[in-house]
Amino acid sequence: MRSARLSQRAKFTVPAFDPANKELRHDVVELHGLFANILLALATFHAAAALWHGLVKKDGVLRRMLPNKDQA
Repeated sequence: MRSARLSQRAKFTVPAFDPANKELRHDVVELHGLFANILLALATFHAAAALWHGLVKKDGVLRRMLPNKDQA
């Protein structure tokens, strides 16, 4: 009952996942793969930027991200 009230106020609807619905299953798999690849690309870019700051620019950004030994 509560979920029915929540869905009435929702700005968008999400179709119920039905494993027999091949079109929906295909769309979900495609979106899952897309989001996984985007997340991996962002993580790779973040690591590369951290290394660039630490090894090329040597501006202390990477050092500031590490925990302070005095506070431990």
